Amino acid sequence: MDVQTLIKLLADVKQNNQIFFEDSKKRLLGISSISSDVTNENHSVLLNLNYHSHKTLKAWELVVLLKQCPAAAIIWVQNQKKRQQIFGIRFAGVQIYLK
Repeated sequence: MDVQTLIKLLADVKQNNQIFFEDSKKRLLGISSISSDVTNENHSVLLNLNYHSHKTLKAWELVVLLKQCPAAAIIWVQNQKKRQQIFGIRFAGVQIYLK
């Protein structure tokens, strides 16, 4: 998923909803910050995770940060030493889950 697509998907959600990443083991990890990476002119945005849900970014905070990145940049989740690309989004109650 690229930055522009995620911004569009988050446009209609409540802006104070927290955003989490759901890993393959069904653990919920909070998104705490973003960083960017450029390799061979390919831009990537890295969503950095934490295990403490009280430090999770809200939808409006993530959108503000993503608007500073190139629209075509691909979004990855940085989980310890490995990266996983974001392919989808799921809504459950007041929480948003990236997958």
